[in-house]
Amino acid sequence: MFKTLSKMLFPEGIKCIICDGELDAERFGGVCARCELKQNDRFCDKCGRALKTQAKYCAPCQSVRQNFEVVRAPFVYEGEVKHLIYRLKYGNNRFLAQYMAQFMAKTAVDSELTADFIAFVPLFPCKKKRRGYNQAELLAKEVGRLTDVPVADVLDKVKETKNTARMRKYQRIDLLKNSLAVIPGIDFAGKAVLLVDDVFTTGTTANECAGLLLAAGAERVSVLTFATSKAFIKVADMDFAGTLKQEKGKRKKSIFDKRGKLL
Repeated sequence: MFKTLSKMLFPEGIKCIICDGELDAERFGGVCARCELKQNDRFCDKCGRALKTQAKYCAPCQSVRQNFEVVRAPFVYEGEVKHLIYRLKYGNNRFLAQYMAQFMAKTAVDSELTADFIAFVPLFPCKKKRRGYNQAELLAKEVGRLTDVPVADVLDKVKETKNTARMRKYQRIDLLKNSLAVIPGIDFAGKAVLLVDDVFTTGTTANECAGLLLAAGAERVSVLTFATSKAFIKVADMDFAGTLKQEKGKRKKSIFDKRGKLL
């Protein structure tokens, strides 16, 4: 069970993790009132990606079965949110994890993401050695500390893969094949797992990890990240590509501009 987050203590004399300005001792998450992070307040009920409409599910979640139960994230992956993740991931700013995890833990509690233990997306050993840490592991440990849920190292990256940031989803799926594995000797039978990562984009990695955990005996796998990408939509009068369906013989009108953004 998650303990009440209101009991968390905040040290005095700290500064805003975004603008470095003065911060009230009780200001939540290390972010001052002057700085804004894009809240993820309208999202797909399944994958948690940000939606621009009142649609219940995004297009992929209406068409493809996912291994995870739900995904939740407090913020949208843009602006200062994106910059914070970059600083944590590549700037050796490990201290950021304790503040970012406060928002994540609150989201877990608000979304009722109960779990028997917390897992995290692994890094290939050589990459972890070069970076000095795994940012997902740092976040998981902080979330576990704030929520009183144990953290377990249960997944292994057994094959090094290229950076997937600029890849399409089908390319990520091919790349991740046989690159992840469950660490042997762990009893998952009937367990609920909360998988932690820094950002949810296409969902390929989270879905692969969740599939492995379910195959190992876990009852269900939910996912928690600091940020999530924006999603495509598919409502009653739209097809998968986001084109308005009209009567036969009439021209279809795209709901996207030339850059692929929703009009």
